Amino acid sequence: MKRLGIILSYNSLSGCGIIKDKNGQKIRFHNEDNRIVYNRFEVVQFCIGMVNNRLVAQEIIKIPDSEGKTMSLGNLYS
Repeated sequence: MKRLGIILSYNSLSGCGIIKDKNGQKIRFHNEDNRIVYNRFEVVQFCIGMVNNRLVAQEIIKIPDSEGKTMSLGNLYS
């Protein structure tokens, strides 16, 4: 089952980041595709998996807005 969340932080050098889901839970993720860059406050959909006995976000998909651009909560405040 897919969850909805926002990117809290992302380090493009290490490919690691944190997503906050709608329940307020912070979930780490690792991006192995350096062509994909995540930005703070982007809205994403993801699955939960286990790696080394820890919950991680996997299969992360950016959610587009009505214009096809990546939806971001940061746009609400700019």
